[in-house]
This record gives sequence, C-alpha cells and structure tokens, in this order.
Amino acid sequence: MPSNVVFYVYVYRDPRPGKNLEPIYIGKGRGYRYRQHWNRTEDHRNPLLCRVLNKIRAVSLKPKIKIVRRFVLEADAFAYEIKLIAKYGRRDLGLGPLCNLTDGGDGPSGSLAVIARMRMLHTDPDFAEARDKRGRQHFLNLFTDPDFTKAHAERMSEKAHKFNADPEVKRLASERMRALNAEPANAERTRQRMADPEAKRKCAERFRKLNADPTFAKAHSKRCSENIRKRNADPAFQAKCKAGKAAARARRAQHN
Repeated sequence: MPSNVVFYVYVYRDPRPGKNLEPIYIGKGRGYRYRQHWNRTEDHRNPLLCRVLNKIRAVSLKPKIKIVRRFVLEADAFAYEIKLIAKYGRRDLGLGPLCNLTDGGDGPSGSLAVIARMRMLHTDPDFAEARDKRGRQHFLNLFTDPDFTKAHAERMSEKAHKFNADPEVKRLASERMRALNAEPANAERTRQRMADPEAKRKCAERFRKLNADPTFAKAHSKRCSENIRKRNADPAFQAKCKAGKAAARARRAQHN
C-alpha cells in the first residue's frame, strides 16, 4: 500500500444477538481515530452512539470495527463517508440504523451543530411530551416481554442481595425497625394485626410456601447457623448463659 494513503472510512457494527451485525456508525479518520468511539464513550460528543455502545458494553461484547476503504485525498474519504451514510440511513431521521448525527463530510463540527440543535429541541414542550410518550410506550413494550421481565427480575434480585449483604445497610435497617417497633402506635397496630385470625392464616401460609422452597430453606438454615455461631462466640452472651445456668441451679437447690 502506498505510504501516502493516510485517510480511511470505517464502520461500526452491532454484535448483539438479533442485530445481525447491522451498521451503527460510519466514520472517516486517520491514524487510530476508529478506536476513539469505543475507548472514550464517557465523554463522547455523539450521545446516540454513546448509548448504543454502552448497551453493547453492558452485555460484555465489543462492536465489530472495520476499515472499509483507504484514500490518499481527504475529500475522497469524505465523499465515500457521505455515500455510505446515505446507503444505510440515519437513525435520528428514521431512515436506518446509523447513529450518525450528520450526513457526513463535515468532521466533528457538524456533530457539535447537531448536538446544539438537539438541545434546543429538548426545550420544546411539544417535542418533550412526544419524547416522553415514546419512552413510556417503549418501557410498556419491554415489560410485556417475558424474557425481558425475567432477566430484569434476576438483575434486581442480584442487586438486592448485594445491597442487603452490606453490614452498614443491615445495621441501619435494624435500627429503623427497632425505632418503629418502639412507637406505641406501631406496636398497637402490630398487636391488632396478629390478633386477627385471617392475618395469622395468611402469615402462616406465606411462611409455609417459603419453607417449601429448597433454595430459601437452604439459605435460611445457613443464616440461622451463622447467627448462632456469632451469638455463641459473643462474650456477653456467654456470660448471660452462665448467669442463667447458675440461677437455675440455685432455684433447684432451694426447691430440693
């Protein structure tokens, strides 16, 4: 290849399942320009491309990046960039899958102009209302998908387990519950609720279901064993046990 071939046009493709390696970005550059979008998503000037790349990163994948043609003249590289963007179509215009915010041939300045225009759009109440409506519909569609709801529930469960395993979180939760139970009104409500036969039945049924779950039963048994070991290793608890045993022996001796 001639040494004066310095410009190129590159394409990013989406590797996620179901995307069929569709093109998501067409760019023109030189040197290592083609790597910058993937390596610097945190401060990227194209918010649309940034969101798509972050979704790809979230599933532990990398975009397929390919330099499709090299050029001696920058003008020729720009012309080919414009041609490819027109061929595949821009996402923001509803014409295709590309995250490009310009038609190409203008470098970073064109992207900045589009970003400024997008910011102005988002200050328009009608545009904001339509955007929010599309967003709500998008989430409704997502949560009617059984695969998404299952994956979402698993993610939230994992986050909850990690959060609740934090000793500081446990301590604060315990203090909050003790403070709540110390309030006379709350204590009275608890007594009334537990005196209700229907409430007792529902509570017993809920615990029966939980204890019938092998995963819960195993985890519950493990937690109880850990709590017992911690309690028995506590010097204050040991002293309390010794005092209780001594008092019991004294009562038996007095009775005899």
